[in-house]
Amino acid sequence: MTGAGGLVRPPWDSLDPDAVQYLGTPYDLNPCLLAIDTIVNSVRPPQRASLVTWAKDRPRHLEKHLFLFWGWREAPLTVVQSGFTSGYGGEGPRALSMALCMVFDKAIPLSQLYVNERLFNAVNRQRTTEKMLEELYVQGDPVEPWAPHYVLVDHKRTIDERTFWPKWHTPSPVFDFLDPELAERCGALYSANMQAAIREAYLVVEERLRSLMSDPSDDGHVLTGHRLIVKALQTESGELTDKSLPHSEREGLFLMFKGAYMNVRNSRAHRSIEEKDQQRAIELIYLADLLLRLLPR
Repeated sequence: MTGAGGLVRPPWDSLDPDAVQYLGTPYDLNPCLLAIDTIVNSVRPPQRASLVTWAKDRPRHLEKHLFLFWGWREAPLTVVQSGFTSGYGGEGPRALSMALCMVFDKAIPLSQLYVNERLFNAVNRQRTTEKMLEELYVQGDPVEPWAPHYVLVDHKRTIDERTFWPKWHTPSPVFDFLDPELAERCGALYSANMQAAIREAYLVVEERLRSLMSDPSDDGHVLTGHRLIVKALQTESGELTDKSLPHSEREGLFLMFKGAYMNVRNSRAHRSIEEKDQQRAIELIYLADLLLRLLPR
């Protein structure tokens, strides 16, 4: 099915709201830009993108924007939530210009969708329903790559001169000195989704524990979480417990693993936690690295 302008309508009708992936933080520009950076620079970039716009005052381009990316990784649709605005001077329009440059420079097809405030806020706040997804369809012309009201002159110049990416520096934590597997698995996730990176870090710890044990199971069931830590590191009977250490040190190590899982891993595995503090997020990943270093080699 096609919308206005002859554009192909995306397959909204078969899209499950639970299959939509959300990245970035509403109205927080840096996580949104980092998410787009991660998406467009992936080994397998998205098939196409959409700029979703709610026009408070369309003639003056006083608008709010978010991005949709289709077919990235396993998700049929990835939403980068709104940190972007236009129609005035400031960080919001500057970030929008930079985000568009990222998409255009990687030659990812981009269309623009104008929606009403209700639908824009529902998508942006992760409250979409199946009916809303059916309501959202392509209804505008493709975005002009260098529309003067969206893309800033200095950003356009860096694209023309092929100096945009060297000047756009993605701030990222130093993973070089971490456990190699931890660095590889968390580094790829961190800029796009800090919560997912933290969860992944403690999954690495859990998998490492099982790999070091001769039998990481109980009655044929693979152990996870607290039960795995008990069998591996319990003070007197843990398979990986170093009996040459004083009892207090053995107990301390056991409690470190137990506390990290109960406080850090479980909270992020069982509910959505909005990670805004980059320093705290990387320190929690560093804690996982420390736990790995404390395990027997």
